[in-house]
Amino acid sequence: MSKGEMNANKHDEEIEDIMQMVRDLRDADYHVCPEIKWEQDGCPEVDENGEVIGKWDVACSCNDFDQVIDRLRELKYNENWGCK
Repeated sequence: MSKGEMNANKHDEEIEDIMQMVRDLRDADYHVCPEIKWEQDGCPEVDENGEVIGKWDVACSCNDFDQVIDRLRELKYNENWGCK
């Protein structure tokens, strides 16, 4: 294995480690998704058309974590970085 391949493997391992750290943060007990909490609190009321009131005012923060993971995945597999 060449030095470049070893560096590429280390690069991928480090990115995978960071991705796992972000997953762990997203799934940790202290991270409470605002949307899920809102639903658990019994707040989903509906208007006369059956639309949930306030649904779009409460954002799911889980997606923020997933976007970071997606960006890291792009970095990991980006050929232009010379890592693979």
